[in-house]
Parts: sequence; structure tokens; C-alpha cells
Amino acid sequence: MINSELNLKIISKKSFFLNNPGSGLPWVVRVAAEHWDKEFFFNRPGKGSCFLSYVQDGRISIESDNGTLTAGPADVIYLVNENCCRNIEALSVQGAKLLIIVMSGGLAFELMREYLGNENAVFKTADPANVESLFQCIFRSAEKAYNASSAIAANLLLPTVQTIAEENKKTYEKTDSNLLLFNRCREYINRNCLEITSVTDASAKFSISHAKLCRLFKNYENITPHNFLLRCKMSQAVYELHQQYCTVGEIAFKLGFSDPYSFSKTFKRIMGYSPSEAKL
Repeated sequence: MINSELNLKIISKKSFFLNNPGSGLPWVVRVAAEHWDKEFFFNRPGKGSCFLSYVQDGRISIESDNGTLTAGPADVIYLVNENCCRNIEALSVQGAKLLIIVMSGGLAFELMREYLGNENAVFKTADPANVESLFQCIFRSAEKAYNASSAIAANLLLPTVQTIAEENKKTYEKTDSNLLLFNRCREYINRNCLEITSVTDASAKFSISHAKLCRLFKNYENITPHNFLLRCKMSQAVYELHQQYCTVGEIAFKLGFSDPYSFSKTFKRIMGYSPSEAKL
């Protein structure tokens, strides 16, 4: 076995360790941006944590119990548990640049497995910029060392893993006409969630009935368009709570809710915790 201490070669590394974000939230242990040398080789011991990494440049190889995984630019590497990981190696001449999120604890494992599965994997991304922006947002909050950096990172995990799963799904989907229409409706709702007050806006935009819109979301995502809209709004609310320093009332009206109580009730139903807990 190659000695990891002699072969761990990193050109540049910015790594930030975070504290426990509090009860009810998954624990982000470390967030990092690393540029590995072309001779980087690491024998990684088990530490009982989840690992997500977005590859910005270069190619890497990961040896695990389920075989060897290879990842390149715009891929997301997912390790369920580092006990399953043996060796990590940079393959390309220029080395490899990665954004890394390491998590620990039962809530982190539950979240990862719900959306990304039970085995180590490499996920392809149909829209790399969308995925990278979420990794960058978590990294920047850790880098700035806010008092709430741990909570920010934990709150952003849900939209991050959802996006990874959905972008990977798009990569392998068939291009039938109904699927193309669904993706256009979905993208419209996602990008305009602040302005949209009802999913009938999407129906009108694409000249289809509300019933057909519901069928599209049921067939391709097993969710109602209304709940998808709420999920988009609540993901936006997490950003607003942490980055814009808005009050719950201000965010409620910004997202189209009639009062803070309705917003708070919906936020807790979708996210699993209250807006006030998200600000801690």
C-alpha cells in the first residue's frame, strides 16, 4: 500500500471546518476548494462520513468496495461512507480542481440516501453551472466564517442534493415531446418562482391546461406543480433568511404569501423546520 503521507500532493487548498449546526439539521463537517497535483494519491481511511465533490477541472479515480469510479469536469462524486472508499487519485496532467463538502451524522446520511442512493456514485450534470453555483454558495458562506455558517451550509444541502439528482436525471432522459414540455414548464417555474403566485401562470405561458400540467409533473417528477412551486420558493427563502438579513414578514410578502403565519407554516411543512430555526 502506498503511503498517503508521501503521496498526498496538493497545489492549493482552502479548507474550512464547521461546528454542529444544531438539532434537526445535517452536520456539514468540512467545506473545501482544492487543486490536486497530477501525482496526488490518497489512501483514505474510513471516517464514517458522507462526501460530495464537484469536479471543476481534471479527472480523478476513486477505488471503493464496488469497484473503481472515474469522474471528470462537471461530474459530482458521491461517497456514502468513507469506509467504502480506498484510494483517490488524480489522473490528468493538470491535476484536478474540486469543491468538496464532507458531512457526518444520521441526518446527513438520510438526506444523501433519499436523493442520491445507497452506493458510491458519479453523477453527470446537464446544467453544470447550476450545480457548481450551489457548491460555491456553501463554500463562500464557510469561507466568510459567519456565526451561522454551519446552519447556512446545512440548510443549503437539501437544494444542492435535489439539484444534483435532477440534473443527473436530465442527462439520461429520453427527448420525447411531453418530456421536453415538462422540462420547459419546470424551468419556467424554477426561474420565476418569486413572481409566480399560481402554477396557472405556467399553464398560460405554454398554452396548456392545468390538468395537463399536473399530469406532466406527476409522470416525470411524481409531485404536483403547486408543491414544486412551493419547494422552489422555500429554497429561495433559505437564501433570503441567511444572506439578505430580511425579516420573516418581509420574505413572506416577497414570496407572495398574504401573511408571515402562512409563510412560516408552509416553510416548516416543506423544509421540516421553522424560519426562525433557519436563522440560528
